[in-house]
Amino acid sequence: MLLFAVPLSADFPLKQYVELRRQSSLNKQLDSYFIGVGRGIFWANTVLEVTGQQPLFCMPEKLALDDGIILSVIDQEVRSRSKDPNFANTPVELLAVKAFQIRFPCK
Repeated sequence: MLLFAVPLSADFPLKQYVELRRQSSLNKQLDSYFIGVGRGIFWANTVLEVTGQQPLFCMPEKLALDDGIILSVIDQEVRSRSKDPNFANTPVELLAVKAFQIRFPCK
């Protein structure tokens, strides 16, 4: 019963993410998690496109989404927001969505 009394959260507030990134022993796990987040964002976007809805972002046709691109897009957004205290409690997963929208806008 105790397990149900504890609130669970799967998202990382920006300030926690920055702190965890400083611990090099966790970087591989964080990379794996955020690669998964990025792929989830990509597939959700694909479903929107296929069903005729407005996509969140538009990838260039000749660009293959790989792990390096996912991490780079997310990392750039995190770095640009990490110094702003207004974003300290913003989930990095939300920033990841925003990062794809900024980097790959639809025309």
